[in-house]
Amino acid sequence: MSLEKTAGNKLGLAINYQHIDYAYEAQGNLEKALLNYKLSLDYNGQNNSNLGRVICYNSIGQVYIKHKQFFNTKVFIGKVLGMYFKINDQFYIASSYINLGQLATELKQLSSAETNLKTTRHRGGL
Repeated sequence: MSLEKTAGNKLGLAINYQHIDYAYEAQGNLEKALLNYKLSLDYNGQNNSNLGRVICYNSIGQVYIKHKQFFNTKVFIGKVLGMYFKINDQFYIASSYINLGQLATELKQLSSAETNLKTTRHRGGL
């Protein structure tokens, strides 16, 4: 990290913060994971990386699901779906719908959960 900071490598910093996030999340330290995801998101914004933003939005949405902060989950996952045409990456769009399916399951909206979990392409909306 210190080398990336010294070199001013914002892409490297974004990636490294994201990897640190995964470690914190795996350890169950969701507060630190969320903090690092937001740092990664900031660097991805400075790099104007739509794919990096999408990865961070999905990850932040997952953390909010684990924290049972469902409104925040929908906000962050909604940002991903709103960027669909900019990234056109089916893997991350599918990840977003999986997150929405998990959210709907948590909210006991089983029909919506099933719809989201079966969605394989963007259909415009939550």
